[in-house]
Amino acid sequence: SDQEMGWCVDPSLNSLTKALFSLFQCSDDRLRSMGLRSRQYIAERYDWMVISQKMAAIYQSLLTAS
Repeated sequence: SDQEMGWCVDPSLNSLTKALFSLFQCSDDRLRSMGLRSRQYIAERYDWMVISQKMAAIYQSLLTAS
């Protein structure tokens, strides 16, 4: 992927085989850094505090638009 967080794989045997082969060729350091980037991406976008702040901003904008 563009952000080096993993692989996007078509659900076919050939694609999955290629992705797994690629995975097994990666160094531990590369896999660890991909995992860290993935965790950071999820925490920044899907943490309950982040979601609740976004929802509060939406509700506030709806209240002030009325």
